[in-house]
Amino acid sequence: MINTDNYNFYEVKPKQTEFSLTRKFGVSYKELLALNPDLAQGLKAGMILKLPKDQEGNFEVRNSLVLDKINLVDSIDVQNRPKLMFLLPFRLDKLDLSDKDRVANVIDKRNSLKYSLGLYSGALVAIDSIADLGISVDVKTFDNQLNLDRTKEILQKENLSDYGAIIGPLDLPSMKETALRASGKKVSLVAPIPAKSDLSLANVFFSYTSDEVLRQSYD
Repeated sequence: MINTDNYNFYEVKPKQTEFSLTRKFGVSYKELLALNPDLAQGLKAGMILKLPKDQEGNFEVRNSLVLDKINLVDSIDVQNRPKLMFLLPFRLDKLDLSDKDRVANVIDKRNSLKYSLGLYSGALVAIDSIADLGISVDVKTFDNQLNLDRTKEILQKENLSDYGAIIGPLDLPSMKETALRASGKKVSLVAPIPAKSDLSLANVFFSYTSDEVLRQSYD
């Protein structure tokens, strides 16, 4: 049995070097070699190195195992500029934008419009926030008017292969049509509705948790 009282242990990752490890753990190569004689045969990914217990650095220790701290921000590729399509029923065909009071009244009475505006404004806030991390997102927005024919018209004109993901639609017929077309282009679809449907495509992600799953979590 290995005595872990005085040592921690670290698994060497691919592409790491003796220099990077000595700098990471604040020990000399001579000290590292004294604790790990096999190191003389060369550093190999998967090797388990013995380290002094009192070392400090950009890592954490759990049960004598040294784990690298992972910062997801470091993995962001700012050269990648994803493109999103928002396909939601803003019902501009039903709104007279020159009459603010009437527009406010229509929004208050139409749940689909109210939900679309809430979802869209929240998404824009999130996109604006990640811009601080250097991430640029191209957004293209369409009003499908809760209409399947209108949805088909939009999808026919757009090159779906250009998109990373589609958010919407809200009506089930349009969602099925969009999901099927997007699946052929390997584009993800985020369905922002708690819909029960026979749609079971790998590219569809429902943003609502079903009532059945919620009930099971409480049982």
